[in-house]
Amino acid sequence: MKCMFSIVTLYYRGDRFLDGLKENLRNQIGGHSFEWIIVDDYSNDGISHTELQRISSSSVFEIKCIFLEKNYLGSESVRRALEILEGEYTIILDQDDKLTLDGLDLFSKALKRHADQEKIAGICGRCVDQNGYIVGKKFPYDEIVANEPTIRHVYRIKGEFFQCTRSEILRSHIKDFEPGYTNGWLWNEISRSYDYVYVNSVVRMYNQNNPSSLSRSKKIRLQNAQYKQGLKYINDNAEYMQFDKLGFLRIILQFARISIHSEVKLSELFDVLSRKIFKWVVFVWPLACVRVFIDRARGALN
Repeated sequence: MKCMFSIVTLYYRGDRFLDGLKENLRNQIGGHSFEWIIVDDYSNDGISHTELQRISSSSVFEIKCIFLEKNYLGSESVRRALEILEGEYTIILDQDDKLTLDGLDLFSKALKRHADQEKIAGICGRCVDQNGYIVGKKFPYDEIVANEPTIRHVYRIKGEFFQCTRSEILRSHIKDFEPGYTNGWLWNEISRSYDYVYVNSVVRMYNQNNPSSLSRSKKIRLQNAQYKQGLKYINDNAEYMQFDKLGFLRIILQFARISIHSEVKLSELFDVLSRKIFKWVVFVWPLACVRVFIDRARGALN
């Protein structure tokens, strides 16, 4: 059955969130057609399989469950969901987050306003934390048509965003998504060819208090993949450094830190970075070495 939205939840041992999230989706206003796809990233805990079967057994909307046979740290979940989802647009909703009750309605109205613009990949709204405060500062305009690097480095908006993306565009960019990559890799890839409509409307409630969340873990995992993602981001977006020197320096410092953890020598970076960026890497390398020493002392490597 075709629908407008496919909501994809990356699930891992999150049975305590299921009933609340199902209720959140059931209460969406506007009567928009959607399906919910839950991808279990090999919880293997003796609970999740039963709970997912229970949650999907009876509902006023369609729920599909996918059970992975090994853990991919989330990298395989969206790919597998895209193989079966039927929505024109895909929303990736973490298990510990929720949509605002008018979230789908806000997305739908914004999509209709820009339906004739082929270069637009979708809509990107804002998030509030568990206390109702917006995460980051608002955009200077109610709507901005731009790519993500422009928002991050020209407008210098560093808060949390939430995307609703044309499913066909996600499918065309997901093939090189590797374990260890974050969703930021996808948004960067898409930004090379497409824009989003960035709106100040709040569409997601973002849980910042879940200590088991992978995105908020202090452990450094799959650093080689993080190195490749960081290298691509810096090379793709070096032109934006002129607008956001401090923000880009933080990115370069993190890249240098991960490079050292990945046993990449400074001399090796000379051949893979532009001369200008390489000079900045050299500048921050001593500080990155200090960060690596602290990481190792704290046992941050996983």
